[in-house]
Amino acid sequence: MINNQLNRGVEDILIALVDGLNDFPDAINAAFPEATLQIYIVHFVRHSLNFCGWKNRKNVARDLKRVYQAIDDVAADKALADFEAEWGQKYPSIAA
Repeated sequence: MINNQLNRGVEDILIALVDGLNDFPDAINAAFPEATLQIYIVHFVRHSLNFCGWKNRKNVARDLKRVYQAIDDVAADKALADFEAEWGQKYPSIAA
């Protein structure tokens, strides 16, 4: 797939969104060393929910989305502080 882009004449990309496959970021960096890599937020949330009990998954996911959907870094910091206050004791591995 990356070679296909190179063969089409793509010289550089700014941002590459990836789904967390282990070798994919290395392949992108090899072909486009200046590219910024971003993992889909949904994968971060899903991974975080692996550390959460089933009973609280919906509420934890809702509160995590507030962090990731914040309009700026100030709002994200507040949402993260709120998340930590609500869930930090019960799920420290998510709130860390």
